[in-house]
Amino acid sequence: MTSKTFLQWKSVFPLVGTLIIFGSIIVNHESIFRWQSSSSTIFYRSYFTILFTIGMEYIARYEHKYLWHSRIFWFIHASHHHQQSKVFAGPSKNDAECNTFVSEQKMELNDIFPVIFSSIAMLVLWKCSEPSSVLHDICYGSACGISIYGSSYFLGHDLCAHERCGKGVAQWLKRKCPTMAHCAEVHSRYHHRIKKDISDEDDPYGPPYGFWLGPDEVKYNEKNGKDLGIPIAMKCCFYFGGLVTLSAFLGYSY
Repeated sequence: MTSKTFLQWKSVFPLVGTLIIFGSIIVNHESIFRWQSSSSTIFYRSYFTILFTIGMEYIARYEHKYLWHSRIFWFIHASHHHQQSKVFAGPSKNDAECNTFVSEQKMELNDIFPVIFSSIAMLVLWKCSEPSSVLHDICYGSACGISIYGSSYFLGHDLCAHERCGKGVAQWLKRKCPTMAHCAEVHSRYHHRIKKDISDEDDPYGPPYGFWLGPDEVKYNEKNGKDLGIPIAMKCCFYFGGLVTLSAFLGYSY
C-alpha cells in the first residue's frame, strides 16, 4: 500500500468525526442562531454551553485516567497506545515500548469512544433544539459545550498531536497555534512513554490525562507529586449546574 493511499484511509475517522460534530450545527442552525427566545432559554443554553466548553477538560481528564486507563476499558484504549491487551488486564509497565508516536493504523478500536459521544451529542441537539422546557435547554447547552470542546480536542489531539490527517495538516496547525503545538508536544513526550520505575499498581503512562491543560498537569505533578485539581470557581459552577439540572428534572419551574 502506498503512503498516499495509507494517508487517505487513515483520514477516514477524523473526517467522519468532523462531519458528525459539525453536521449537528448545520442541522440545528436555526435554533442555535435564533435568539428571539425567552431570557431563561438564552441563559440556560449559554450557561451550560460555556460550562461544558471549559469544564470538559477537567471531566475528560478524570474520564481518561479512571475509565480509559482502568482494567475495564483499557483493552479498548490500549489500541491508541499501540498495545494489544486482554480484557480486564489493565495498563502495565511491561507493555512493549512504542517507537513511534504518530498513529500508523487505519483505525483504532479506541475510535469508538468519540464516535459514540459525538453521535449522542448530535442526537441531544436534535431532540432538545426546541426550548420546550428548562431541562431541554440544559441538555441542549450541555451538548453544544461538549461538541465545542470535542471539536477543539479533535483538532489538537488527533490532527495536531497524532497527525491523523497527515504531517502537513499537523505542521500547519502548529504554526497557526503555538499553544496547541506546546500541548501536543507535552502530550507526546509524557503520556505516550512507558515509565518503568513505578510500582505495579501505578499507571505506567501517567499524566497528562487532559490535553489543553497538559503542561500544567505535568508541572504540578512533578512539583507536588499529585494530580492537578479542579479550581474552586469551576467546582462552584458545576455544583450550581447540578442543582439547576436536578430541580428541572424534579419538575420545578423558574
